[in-house]
Amino acid sequence: MFKRNVLASSIYARMCFQATDVNSAWQTFRDDFLLITERHAPFKPMRFSSNSPPWMMRECIGEIRLRDITDAKYAKSNGIFDLAIARHQRNVVTNMKKNLKKLFYADSIRNAKGDTKKLWKVLKTLFRNCDAKSKIQEIDGETDLQAIAERFNCFFTDIGPTLADLIANRTLDVD
Repeated sequence: MFKRNVLASSIYARMCFQATDVNSAWQTFRDDFLLITERHAPFKPMRFSSNSPPWMMRECIGEIRLRDITDAKYAKSNGIFDLAIARHQRNVVTNMKKNLKKLFYADSIRNAKGDTKKLWKVLKTLFRNCDAKSKIQEIDGETDLQAIAERFNCFFTDIGPTLADLIANRTLDVD
């Protein structure tokens, strides 16, 4: 427990009787003070996110904090009831993040309608973590890059007429 008179007497005694000048007295005071504050009021790291995603809302941040609290409570107690609460809160946060992200990007794409520059900007932010440099090594056992390129070329040049034939053969009943 913290005893004020012990603190005051130890700092005062070291400052007054052992210090030869003001700088050494200050250094002694600072060292003692930091040692005592670290013992009685330790530094508690807090998580701050300056790069929060644009879809993150205040309600979601509150749920994330509640999830962290329930996780810490479970870690401390290891109780089955606390585990159930922590899992439930984890699922709430996961679903909330998924839904907020889905709504944000759907609205962003809807707002970019007709403006391809805005649309591509939204799509780049949506897929920024995806690897854009995927290489196709083989198609149906074919490994020659020239043959693979030719197959892609044939597919994309023939897709229009193929789909048009499928649509023309269908009959529609309007009745």
